[in-house]
Amino acid sequence: VKEMVGVLFFVSGSYIVKMEQSGTQRTTTRPLNSSTSREIIKEKRMEQVFYLDLKGIESKEDLHMLLARELPLPEYYGANMDAFYDVLTEQGDGWNLVFYNTPKERQADPDNQEFSTYLSKFQSMCQDACDELEGLKIRFF
Repeated sequence: VKEMVGVLFFVSGSYIVKMEQSGTQRTTTRPLNSSTSREIIKEKRMEQVFYLDLKGIESKEDLHMLLARELPLPEYYGANMDAFYDVLTEQGDGWNLVFYNTPKERQADPDNQEFSTYLSKFQSMCQDACDELEGLKIRFF
């Protein structure tokens, strides 16, 4: 019996499906919408990998707009840390979130200390969600 392995990547409003079976690879790119992604995930039992670029994100409002744009969040998403935690722990099984261009504490803008503090709390909340849900992975680079 040959096993098919697949990974689903989400990048800028599209999804890319990479399937491999016995050394043969197939890649497909399609537009993303929430119902499509849920159907694919149920059918293929795949890990969902999301790449989230934090370059230029300077406020908690910017951060939550990025999350709402790049992730298959419910329409009623509350755009705050508590709402995101709820989404992660209720829908995040199989999600692999990769945040990149994360500002470092030492590079943080002294005029924007409020966002630096918020981002630190956000990272801690993400770790708490990962601790609660085994199938959730979140990394910051």
